[in-house]
Amino acid sequence: MAILNSTARCRFWGALLFALGVLISDAQGPPTEFEIKAVYLVKFVQFVDWPSSAFAAAESPLVIGVLGTDRFGRVLDDVANGEVINGHRVIVRRYRNVKEIEGTQVLFIATSEAAHLHSILAALKGQTILTVSDIEGFSYNGGIVRFLMENNKVHFCINVDAAKRANLQISSKLLQLAEIVHDDPGK
Repeated sequence: MAILNSTARCRFWGALLFALGVLISDAQGPPTEFEIKAVYLVKFVQFVDWPSSAFAAAESPLVIGVLGTDRFGRVLDDVANGEVINGHRVIVRRYRNVKEIEGTQVLFIATSEAAHLHSILAALKGQTILTVSDIEGFSYNGGIVRFLMENNKVHFCINVDAAKRANLQISSKLLQLAEIVHDDPGK
């Protein structure tokens, strides 16, 4: 990982720790893997710029979608509740199949969809959607952000080639915290 200046690092981790603190105060015991991932998912949108064409109107919400088996439960809704990013209210939607996806800026693809990953990414080709998953090999196969759990901590990879194809600008502040990957050259 690259070095991030201490002020930016403190702001990023401070926001995550605050959100996790809220989750912990409402729950019994330490946060679960998907509680942590929910916080990351919502906080990531602060570090991504979408072109105005990604929204139907200036007042349209920023939609975080979940495709497949939803392991977040109400936690993702709770974390997103009240969030406003660049004038867009953050809302959460759930989808059973890729054909339902419309007007979504962030899409978490659940591991239940691993067998269909290539067809899902092909269906999303040309759309301005930040794709996120914890499916192994996700970022090397055209997905943008992959969550990894190591020693009970969430780490993430960002495929900068896939982000560029999706016409997304990811802040250098977020890129400096990530493992940067490129498309699998063997494809």
